[in-house]
Amino acid sequence: QAIGPGTGTPAGTVTFSSSPAGVSCVSVTLVVGSAKCSLAAGTLTPTSAPSGMVVTVAFTPAGSGPTYSSSSGTLTQSVVKASTSLTLLVSPKKPSLGGPVTLSAVVVAGLPSSGSPTGTVQFNVLGKSTGPLLCDAPLTNNTGPLTNSVVTCNLSSIPDGSTPLKVTVTYFGDNNYLGGSTKAKKIKLH
Repeated sequence: QAIGPGTGTPAGTVTFSSSPAGVSCVSVTLVVGSAKCSLAAGTLTPTSAPSGMVVTVAFTPAGSGPTYSSSSGTLTQSVVKASTSLTLLVSPKKPSLGGPVTLSAVVVAGLPSSGSPTGTVQFNVLGKSTGPLLCDAPLTNNTGPLTNSVVTCNLSSIPDGSTPLKVTVTYFGDNNYLGGSTKAKKIKLH
């Protein structure tokens, strides 16, 4: 924008660049005195700029109309881990005593983020009077890696005295996404 005593709307281009590298939009034309640099999802990550990123914005005036001087400025931008949403699904919807029961943890990027979280998820499955229950292989210690945003815990047999099951799921996060846990969910076996 024009700074007094000047008036009017500047015309020209803006170049955005950063240190460390990651932002690069060259000669973006001003539209009504404004320019925008859009980056593809995943361009900037917390690991690519762990202590923040310095973005330089440089203005180059157009050759006609009022005369504006070239100028530039910087800002420091932090890149933080994206939030996630963690959901526990139970199949069948009304599991029977004795099993089997399939528990699925689904981890997705929280809005406005996108992409697919990676990392591991752990199931904590407690029977009412039987204590901890173990998921079938391939999970180890009820922990497994996300595959297409999902980890599944199969309980092929559930001992008497387990109902209701109390299940919590923990996602440990990764380099780009925050971890989290579900609230305890009670699953009544019929």
